Amino acid sequence: MPATTKTCPHCSEDILKTAKVCKHCGRDLVKKTSPVAWGCLGLLALIGGCFVIGVFAPDRGNRSGQSPSSSGRSAPAPAATTQTFTLSDGSQLTISGIAAAPDWSCGTRKTGQMDVPGYGLQPVNIYFDRAGNLVTVNAGADNTKLHDASAGRECLMNWKTNQMELLTEAQYKQYEREAGKD
Repeated sequence: MPATTKTCPHCSEDILKTAKVCKHCGRDLVKKTSPVAWGCLGLLALIGGCFVIGVFAPDRGNRSGQSPSSSGRSAPAPAATTQTFTLSDGSQLTISGIAAAPDWSCGTRKTGQMDVPGYGLQPVNIYFDRAGNLVTVNAGADNTKLHDASAGRECLMNWKTNQMELLTEAQYKQYEREAGKD
């Protein structure tokens, strides 16, 4: 058999090496990809696409109104810890299971649990101002204030800066008048 020919795998006749169809039996000589192989390839493409979307998509779980970090991904939440806070009157509050929570409009908020005498472990919300200073600690289902260092300030709109800030009622009224919002 000359070097320019080969044997048909279906009918065993000699045909050209470059033939795509056997001239004797008419069968295809080019190997086709099976439907199973195409299905596997499609599944891999789908999984790969989901991975790419998950890695590069912006954080859609961000509900705080603030933009996600510059990489488009949220920073991982810190591990829950126990922390003792010394209050302005010298007393101490020990809160366990502290974890980050969605920010409040005047700073950051953390959640945890605290053993309240007579009530056992109670859920706790800890509020910090933008400078990181402890403002209030609320406990229980009714959000009872255990600590208040807000000095009568509330989280209100500063009409001069158009941002939520810890303001006294007098400051709020003054900024409201100056901005013509009263």
